[in-house]
Amino acid sequence: MENEENLPSIKIPNILPEIFQVLLKYIYGGKLPLEEYDNSNIIKILDAASILGLRELIDYLQPFL
Repeated sequence: MENEENLPSIKIPNILPEIFQVLLKYIYGGKLPLEEYDNSNIIKILDAASILGLRELIDYLQPFL
């Protein structure tokens, strides 16, 4: 799908754009400072990581909760 600027956009159901931004920061930066997020957001991040198959991130998040 393209937006009004003719840039491609990707729709990923069940993942909020804000959560996807967090995942991108982790993927490209390799860090995720969990102290910046409350438990409900960490659960959303964990769910998104599960949907996308990000096993390393899942293993990192589970002990934190």
